[in-house]
Order: sequence, then structure tokens, then C-alpha cells
Amino acid sequence: MNFVLQMAWRDSRASRRRLLFFSLSIVLGVAALVAIGSFGVNLGQAVNDQANGLLGADLAITVNEVPDANFQQWLDALPGERSRLQNFGSNIVFQNGTQGSRITQMRRIEGNYPFYGTFTTEPEDAPSRLRAGGAVAIVDKGLLAESHAKVGDTIKVGPKTYTVVGALKEFPGESPVMASFAPPVLVPWADPPFQDKTGKRDNRAYRLFVKLPAGVSAATLAAEFDNKHFAGRPGITTADKLRKNVADGLSSMDRFFSLVGFVALFLGSIGVASTIHVYVRQKLNTVAILRCLGMAGSEGFLVYLIQGAALGLFGAILGAGLGVAVQFALPALVRDLLPFPVRLFVAWTPIGVGMVAGFIVCLLFTLLPLLAVRRVPPLAVLRSAYAESAANAGDPLRTAIGGLIVLAVAGFAVWQTDSPGFGVGYAVFLTVSLGIFAGTAWLVSAAARRWFPKNMPYVFRQGVANLHRPNNRTMLLLVSLGLGTFLILTLYLTRSTLLHQFAGDQRPNLVFPQVPDDQAEPLAKLIKEQGGRILDQVPVVQIKAVSINGKPVADLMKARVQRGRGLPASVELVATYRDALRSSDEVVAGKFTGHVEPGTAVIPIATGERGAIVAGRLLRLNDKVIWDVQGLPIETLVTCVKRSDGPSNGPNFNFPPSFPVIFPVGALEGAPKNFVFSVRGATKTDVTRIERAAATAFPRVQSLDIALIIEAIDKVFGKVSFVVEFMALFTVATGAIMLATAVVAGRYQRARETVLLRTLGASRRQLQLIQLTEYSILGALAAVVGCLLAMSANALLAQYVFKFPVRFSPLEPVIAVVAAAAVTLITGLLADRGATRQPPLELLRQEI
Repeated sequence: MNFVLQMAWRDSRASRRRLLFFSLSIVLGVAALVAIGSFGVNLGQAVNDQANGLLGADLAITVNEVPDANFQQWLDALPGERSRLQNFGSNIVFQNGTQGSRITQMRRIEGNYPFYGTFTTEPEDAPSRLRAGGAVAIVDKGLLAESHAKVGDTIKVGPKTYTVVGALKEFPGESPVMASFAPPVLVPWADPPFQDKTGKRDNRAYRLFVKLPAGVSAATLAAEFDNKHFAGRPGITTADKLRKNVADGLSSMDRFFSLVGFVALFLGSIGVASTIHVYVRQKLNTVAILRCLGMAGSEGFLVYLIQGAALGLFGAILGAGLGVAVQFALPALVRDLLPFPVRLFVAWTPIGVGMVAGFIVCLLFTLLPLLAVRRVPPLAVLRSAYAESAANAGDPLRTAIGGLIVLAVAGFAVWQTDSPGFGVGYAVFLTVSLGIFAGTAWLVSAAARRWFPKNMPYVFRQGVANLHRPNNRTMLLLVSLGLGTFLILTLYLTRSTLLHQFAGDQRPNLVFPQVPDDQAEPLAKLIKEQGGRILDQVPVVQIKAVSINGKPVADLMKARVQRGRGLPASVELVATYRDALRSSDEVVAGKFTGHVEPGTAVIPIATGERGAIVAGRLLRLNDKVIWDVQGLPIETLVTCVKRSDGPSNGPNFNFPPSFPVIFPVGALEGAPKNFVFSVRGATKTDVTRIERAAATAFPRVQSLDIALIIEAIDKVFGKVSFVVEFMALFTVATGAIMLATAVVAGRYQRARETVLLRTLGASRRQLQLIQLTEYSILGALAAVVGCLLAMSANALLAQYVFKFPVRFSPLEPVIAVVAAAAVTLITGLLADRGATRQPPLELLRQEI
């Protein structure tokens, strides 16, 4: 064994710099695994330390309606200090005249909530002024800055005016990303913005926060609550439950990014295998000489296995160090996505896991080219061509090691996701993706060999020939850069598809979601006077199921509870009526009826395929349902089932909105109803003018500025995609390093070609143009294949996940192709820069 170690050390003397450079291929993959794993541990510790602060209390109880006697008795018996908080969406209008209304998340607060966590404002005394009551409000600092407003200004919420006493900086459970959708506005509980006809705020739905005395267990109270099965579907949350929910979500994110990082490690390992393959080919004669001197084939194999193991170990150590550095940079990337600060520390377990994973995967890939060393015969010292043919003869161990690689990839994926199905699916996806790129590379090489462009200029023909010559970079480039292009471009195309749903002259940029029946006509007139165009005016009717197929809904709910399945969802739904289904609706079963005569005994209705759920039961074709419509019973028959993504308890305002139940015209016109107005303003100024006029004339009618929603979606998607793109860049950078190492590893073959071409009279400019042609073709092909896969993935996501038509700018794939080609070209030319500068005689004299 000493001889093997000494031989491995001595043999590496002339190649140590190259071997260390080759190890860079796996550095970024290990760095990604270590950074994500370490940061995940930091996040988990932050969740454990701040769970009470995220909840703001020891216990939170969600009350959905007025508690019955049993529930109220249980609430009254709760020990400790309590506080109520009610959330509801509402428009606010700044009185400084800088912009129109803005949808916000209003929070009515009673008591000293939050009991834990951070509640900071500017100025600092704003919370005490809020708790003192009065017409005061604390407004999100981002919203104040966006509206050019300041503390001391006034805002209008419906008919009521509030004075802004503070800018909200931090509040339990809030994150900047969520605030960008609906910025929080805090007002006192005793001063409600809206009142009903009796002059009181609807206090049925709220959250009760409790600070328990020392020695009282929140978990015990939660278990007691769960065993009671109170009416009204109240919910309960403890700090431990919240900690688990947040930890599960963060764990999913951590696993996803770890798999992205593993792609970089996987590609890097392919790069190591490729460069080791070239390195071993150059050592076959050395092995043959050692065999003549009595060394066994297994000993020669161990010599280069030790070098490969040292290469993997060095790359794992360097990658771990870089990963720790990246870990400390990650909080700046995800700070706006998290509702709490993260304390960073070095986590040794993920560092060890990343290093071991990198070392094992690198070693497995290194074994494939090293197997050839075992089969080099002594005769090869006299016949060098025989050495390579004998070494590459069929070897059953290649199949075994290939199987180990597949098992290692699948095992890592299963371990990361805790799901055998998802892990195997990930391994299959990775294998298929690599197979597509590898197959494309084989086709390119075969095409370049068979359909050689004989009539093209010399430098172009020489560059194309490099695609299939020995030590070509075709496979490496198409796999690495193509996969990186695929990952990053998929994000951009998906983002474009989502944002395009809100673009176009036939898309609304202003929505009034709840317009009372008696205000619909006056509002429609006002919108037209202000230059707006009403695209849609959809009636919305509240309905309540009484019986299904002759069985009272109350009995169905009672039977569900007796079976131990808990109280089902509410029996209240929303419905609309129209004379025809929309073009986006797809009939799954039955036939839609658009008109009925007034007084029809049984009304035919259409229901959503997944959205119409009553008492825990999905409505099906031919179900007979009796509905209570504001006190009037209406008997219906389900005669049509359509595809619908609308929720069971409200419309899905996806423009046009989708409803779980649709009546024909002639059935509900006389029922009390609201309307959803979809409006298009020609410019942002028109939208602001319509908003202000509507807020003044109809203070209780809310509006949604779709432009602001689009900006919020774009901002959130931009932040999330930036984090994902940051991880995908590890893959792209790995591809660039693979290119550089492949170029360095193949310099022997390239140097010989350069010598021959220079001897035959080729100029340095011609040699550079040959390289330019080769790298341009490889980069463009990698980008084209990556773009095609990205467009396919975007189409699948749009159709099966988002249910949107595919739309994106044709310029984005073009930019991706140009960028990938440029990266390939620059990296390849830099790595090959010395080959064309040396004179032929000097290269011929070098010992290569």
C-alpha cells in the first residue's frame, strides 16, 4: 500500500495544478448544498426561538360566527390576558391627493396585542395612542412612502376619516412580501370603519389571542378544544402548531433548493468524469510500463483512484468553505420573504452532509473512466493503440457503477424530500433531461461527421469538425449550459405567462367586487361619465343549502360529526345567473340550461366540478338540492357539471370570476344580490379618477386597482425568482467551469491540432476563428435545446397548474440563446487563449 500511495503522489507531480483545477467542477455543487443546508438549520432555529413572537400570543382562537352557549362558556373560562383582532380588506383613500384608493388589510385591535414579538412604529409611541382609542390609524411604512404620505396626514376608510399616528415597521407575522399585496392598517377596535344598518360593526368573525399564566399549558387547552367539536367551525392555533407549520413550509423550500444545488453537483461530477477520462487516456502508456515492471492492474487502478479521491476531497473542502460564505449572504436575498429575522451560525451537520455527498458522487463518477486502468496489458507499451482498445473493451463493472450512480441520485432525492415517489420522479426527470441533452449532443456530433459542409469556408469547416473529433466538448456543453438555460428561462417564461393574464385592452384594470343591488346602476353611470368602460357586470347571490336528495343538510352534518370527521365546511355558497356558459368553461357532464320561465318548480343548475361542496359533500349530476335564498326556498336539479376553479364559499375573482353554482336567467333576478364590476380605464390617470369619484359617491363600495395587484405579483415573483435564479446560477457557473476544465483537459489534442495547422500555414487569426465557430455553435445549440425545454415546461405549467394560455415575449428566448452563446464563447476562448500564441517548433519540442 505504501508503494501505491507513493506512486500516486509522484505521478501527480506534473499534473497537480490540472487535477486541482478539475476539482473546481464539484465546488459549486457542494457549496450550494452546504449553503442551503446550513441556512435551513438557521431558519429552523429562528422558528423555534420566535414561534411565540410570530403568533404574538400563547394561544389564538379563530371565531367565525357568534359563539353558542357551550363555546362562549369555554371561552369565558380561559385564563390569562386576552385581546381581539379582526382582519378585513378595505380601500383607503389618502387625503393628501397624491393617489387614488388602495386596497389594504385592515386590522381592528382590542387590548394589548401583541403580547410577544416585535411591534415597532415610527414614532415609538404610536401603539399606545392606538390602544387609547379614537379615530387614529397606524399605516404600513411602505404604503406611506408609496403614497407620498406622512404621519399626521389623514386617510378615509369608507365614510370615516382617520389620522395617521404612526408608520408600521414590524408586526408579528408580517413580511414585506405579504405587505406588498395588501399593506396592513391598524385601527382601534372600539372605532370601527364600517357599520351595518343597526350602527354596529359585524363582530362575529375575529381572532382571540390569549396570553396564558405561568404553568398553564397551551397544548392541553388545544387538545381540550379539539375534543369539544364546537359549532361554527372555530379554529385554534398554538405557538407549537405555528412553529410546526412554518417549519414544514421552510423545510419544503430547503428541500427544493437542495435539489437544485444537487443538479450543480451532478453536472460537476460529470465534468470530473469527463476530464479524468482524458487524463487517464494520457496515462495509459505509463500504466503499461508499470505493468511491464511487475505492477498488478489493481495497483494501477488504486494509484489513480487515490488521485481521484484526493480530487473529490479537495473539491468538497473548498466547496464547504464557499458554501459557508454563501450561507451568510442568503439572508439578504430572502429577508423580504420572511416574517422574522434570522440569526446566522455555522451548522456543522449540513456542512458534513454536503461534503460527504460531494465526495461520494464525485468518487462514483470518477470510477467510470478509471476502470480502464485495470485492463491495460503490458503489451500496450509497444502498441499504444492496443492500450486504448483493450482498456475500453466491455467491462461489466461499468454497468454496476452506472447503477450505483442512479441509486445515489434517487436516494439523495428521496432523503431530501421524504417522499419515495417524488424522489424517484426527480431522479427520472434528471435522467430524462440529461438523456435529451446527451441525445442531442450525439445527433450533433453524428450530423457534423456525416453532413460535413464541404462548400463552406475553411475555418467554418474546421470548427464544425471539432464537434465530433476526439476530446470534443459537445456533450459537456449541451448538458451543462443547456440545463442551466432551461432552469432560468423556465422562471422567466412562467413569470411572463402569469403577468400577461392581466394585460390587453379586454382585461380589467379596476374591479369593484361587492356592489349592492341598489347602487349598481348609479355606479355604472358614474363609471361611464368618468371615461371608464364596463367589461363585465356579474350578479352575486348568497344561497344556503337546506337539503340534498331529500336529506336535510343539518342531518348530514350531524352524521359527519358522529363519524368522527369533524364539522364540515359551511353550507353557504355564492351563485350567479347567466344565459350561457363562458367560453372558458368546459362542460364535463350534462347540459347547461340558460333560460327558465318565472315560477318554474324545479330549476336546472350547473355546478363546478370541484367547487360546489355542501356539508362536506361534492354536488354531482342529478342531485336534487333545495336552497334557502334569503328566506325563499328554491328547488333545483344539477343538470350540468363544468370545470371550475372557484372556491366553495366565494367567487374566484380571476376576471372573469368563476362560481361554484350557476342558475339560469329567470330564476334569481328578484333575489337580493351584489354585483362584481370589471372596469377598464384607458390610462392610470383614468383609473385613479374613477376610483376617487366612486370612493366619494359610494364610500362603502370597495375597489381593486389591478395595476397595483400586478405590481405586487411582479414584485413577489421577482423576489422569489431571484432566489431561485441565484441557485440556478450555480448550475450555469458549474457549466462554465466544466467548459474550462474540458478545454484544459483536452489541450493535448488541441495542441497537436494547432501544431499541424500552424505547420501547414494556418494563421493565428484563422485558428481563433476556428475556435470561435466551435464555441458559437455549441453555445447556441445548448441554448436552443434549453429554450425548447423551457417553453415546453412553461406550456405544461400554464395548462395544468395555472390554467392560463401560454404567453410570453419572443424576445426572451432570443436573449437566452445569445447570452448562453456568449458565455460559452468567452469561457472557451479564455481557457484556450495560449494555444494559438506559441510557435509550432516550441510546441513540438514540449513533452506533452
